[in-house]
Amino acid sequence: MSYNISNADHDTVWENIKNNYDSLYAAEAKVADFILKNPERALESNVSETAELSGVSDATVVRFCKRIGYAGFYQMKIQLSHDMGKRMNTNEAETSEVPDSARERILSIGKNIEMISKHVDTELLKKCAALIDKSHTVFVIGNGYTKIAACDIIYRLTRMGIRCSGGGYAETDFENLYMGQENDVAIFISRSGEDKKTYKEMLLAKNKGIITISLTDAIKCPMAQAADYSLTTAVENRAKVHIHENSSCLNIMVLAEVLLGYVVERNKNHSYLNEIISEERL
Repeated sequence: MSYNISNADHDTVWENIKNNYDSLYAAEAKVADFILKNPERALESNVSETAELSGVSDATVVRFCKRIGYAGFYQMKIQLSHDMGKRMNTNEAETSEVPDSARERILSIGKNIEMISKHVDTELLKKCAALIDKSHTVFVIGNGYTKIAACDIIYRLTRMGIRCSGGGYAETDFENLYMGQENDVAIFISRSGEDKKTYKEMLLAKNKGIITISLTDAIKCPMAQAADYSLTTAVENRAKVHIHENSSCLNIMVLAEVLLGYVVERNKNHSYLNEIISEERL
């Protein structure tokens, strides 16, 4: 599938390349030309592969990404994935009817999840999981309707034998974070990445020396910028994710599902809990 670069929206990778092309060094321009001509291959390549395909060094690729306005190669790839997914969805919307059958709608959700899978960083997820493994307490904070995702993560981690806190009222979460330790981890969930309460709680955690991880749908948002580690589904480019009747935490929960898969279970003996639960079953 080809992409019409000339019609790219503002703030896409393509636009950022165009806007900064004249200021690029000759070696950096090679990276720009490769991405413009081969966006799909660029999305599938890591730093070393991009450097080899462009005929430059790894350092040049990283410098190029910073030159066009990104923190590094990973952020540029997230944005490129979002740009291509948005273009694909726009093209499909122009040529296809809204899916009506349940099967078609499920397949549509599956396509969205597939787009998330194309830009996730396995090593980053493993790093976050390792930090959770070493933590004394994991704080999981989600305000509003993202409490649903927060409660699910807390339940899952607790069953794995990991001490958790969160999922309650903001006032309680503030108090618990204030008692946190430097080896603790705090996960902050917000689709837009700009929820004021959640952001304030993140700043408190950072001041306490707690390791912060953000889970957002938006790539460019305050929480992603402030967190020590930013995990994003990249289904939204910027913040300002409007809540409507079809709003869902599904994409966030998919990313959390993968993250939890890398966490090491501390307690595999659930007999003490199963005996209690069994008393409540029919």
